[in-house]
Amino acid sequence: APLPPPPPRKRRGRGCCCRLLCCAVVTAVVLAVLAAAAVGALYLALDPKAPRYSVDRLSVSAFQVDTSTVTARARFDVTVTAANPNSRIGIQYEPGSSLGVWYRSYRLACGALPAFYQGHRNTTVLPLALAGEVQLATAVVSGLQDAQRTGAVPLVFRADVPVHVEVGSFKLWKGREKDRMYFDGRRAGRSPLKVS
Repeated sequence: APLPPPPPRKRRGRGCCCRLLCCAVVTAVVLAVLAAAAVGALYLALDPKAPRYSVDRLSVSAFQVDTSTVTARARFDVTVTAANPNSRIGIQYEPGSSLGVWYRSYRLACGALPAFYQGHRNTTVLPLALAGEVQLATAVVSGLQDAQRTGAVPLVFRADVPVHVEVGSFKLWKGREKDRMYFDGRRAGRSPLKVS
């Protein structure tokens, strides 16, 4: 009698590949969950709070409008307060900041924040001098002179400051703090803004 044919061989390569792929996917999901849990635990442990900034004083120490050249020269004394309410996070203010006092779309004066480290639960008061010279349009000069007569010059203080957030010796985040504050000349922080 003839012998029955042998049973077909099972392919092992395909099942092994599927198992390997499944293990890789499960491992990736587990690592993602662990990373998310670690970030969540770090967030809860650090309890991060946004720093607070204020311009406590903005006064004009020099201001002239030369109508023959349509040029404005200005010098502003500004007191900026930076408060870090965090108990475990420090803030490193990097070089390369840009501060300015603007009238409409014209930057009247500019300056920079010094580079410094602000520790935990620290409030730093920074007296700054901003100065500049800008050529204005004739219509802007007349508008500025009218505002000068009333003593209410609408100004905008803008700040763009590069910072690092630090926990111990680890730099966790690098970014830029951008702020814009408006003054009408009558209520500029704690002292009136008068153009002389």
